[in-house]
Amino acid sequence: MAELVDENGGWKMNGLKKWLPADILHKISGVLRPNSEEDEDRARWICTTHRQFSMADMYNLLKGYDSLCAKKMWDLIWSWKGPKRVQTFLWMAIDGGLLIAVKRSKILKIPANCLICLNVDEDVLHVLHDCVVAKEVYIELLRGKRCDEFFDLNLRKRFKQNLRRNKRECGEGKMAFAICIWFL
Repeated sequence: MAELVDENGGWKMNGLKKWLPADILHKISGVLRPNSEEDEDRARWICTTHRQFSMADMYNLLKGYDSLCAKKMWDLIWSWKGPKRVQTFLWMAIDGGLLIAVKRSKILKIPANCLICLNVDEDVLHVLHDCVVAKEVYIELLRGKRCDEFFDLNLRKRFKQNLRRNKRECGEGKMAFAICIWFL
């Protein structure tokens, strides 16, 4: 980087114009130049907390996997006070480890349809969110409170919202939510 900075501390834009389009040059002009007094001149990977590049981090980034978010969800699920088998189920549901019809169909070459709805592929979101049986369970569990808000959330946010509730707010709601999901 140091070879791209002139003696006044500005970017050597003339040298960069040969290689980069104008919109990228405009973005570079807004970036602070390296300062030899502050830190050594080295590349940093901004997508991780430790700022070091690894192929695993790049793979996770490309696949949309956020390890910090996954750790928070892991901590939330495993700090929940309930049966271990339900905790395991919750983690597998969030992590995509449930053997639902879509996965079974790839292994066993059988239809991927939901056995209740028949015409819809059964994936985790369908089983725990979209299936008519799941909706009926949630409506009964919520007893009409915040149903619209609840169904607008994606699965991960719904898990977070319901596993974080304190006992004063919803009594045994955390336990009921997790057990109901497990029974679906």
